[in-house]
Amino acid sequence: MMSLILSLAVSIAIGYLLAFAGIPARAVKVAETVSSASIFLLVFLLGAQIGADPEILRNIASLGLDALVLAIAGTAGSVLAGWLLYRLLYGEAGRKEAVSGDRHRQGPDKGTLMTVAALLLGVAAGAAGLMAFAEGLETDPAVIILYVLLVSVGLGVGMRPGLAAILKSIRPSILLLPVLSVLFTLLFCALASTAIKEYGLWDCLAVGSGMGYYSLSSVLIAGLKESAFGTSFATSLAAVALLSNIFRELATLVLTPFLASRFGPYAPVAAAGATAMDVCLPGILKNCGQEILPAALVSGILSDFSVPFLVSFFCSL
Repeated sequence: MMSLILSLAVSIAIGYLLAFAGIPARAVKVAETVSSASIFLLVFLLGAQIGADPEILRNIASLGLDALVLAIAGTAGSVLAGWLLYRLLYGEAGRKEAVSGDRHRQGPDKGTLMTVAALLLGVAAGAAGLMAFAEGLETDPAVIILYVLLVSVGLGVGMRPGLAAILKSIRPSILLLPVLSVLFTLLFCALASTAIKEYGLWDCLAVGSGMGYYSLSSVLIAGLKESAFGTSFATSLAAVALLSNIFRELATLVLTPFLASRFGPYAPVAAAGATAMDVCLPGILKNCGQEILPAALVSGILSDFSVPFLVSFFCSL
């Protein structure tokens, strides 16, 4: 994870230096285009991962429903946390000012439709076995694309005017955002666990602790649960964790314009969880403005750090 953070930080610094040297304004547009293309490719690969797993496809109805319930609960809890914190810090007037302007669009836009289309195409490609060639590659294509995304996002952020002023605006109160986001996610997942028969409270909290970090959380759950509950149970719970956190990431990507306009700029940051610092960052900046950058980075990094500790803790109960 440190390499991801470092690549983003270095890219921001390089972008800032390029802007200082007088780089053409169209370079920002190029960086944004690369960011958008990277996101669509990552979503496509997410879909392919789902489609290529026969266990998930066979039990997609039951596993998918449980995952969807927990994803909705965790995302809703985080959105509420972001909305309450922003109201507490800035009041109603601050919220109205933050969500006004042309950058907030209502309803689904072209990017939203393309994201959904990329997911469905990925599932179809995975189910058809068209992505089998990727299994023999030494480096996961998704990892390469993620680095391309972070570099393009960093360059785009660095080349925009006013970056120094934005970074100086970081306040200690920003630390409350990831803390409350995690707490409200767990609270809502605990409530949702009462509607899920197959898994207990601690299992649902382990899934919710993924905070959008689907790969790490699912792998941890599979390994930690196997010795105590057997391979079958561990695999199914890991699949729920994978799907639930994928759903959370996709929901944030699709709903960021709506969340920003209705609940304030902290809402999509909180909903993104660990992905606020990478995959969801371009959409957050586009719809909430560059001034949300410090909050998104701090929230994403701290949410990311919390995942292995919380997942391990709840799996041990």
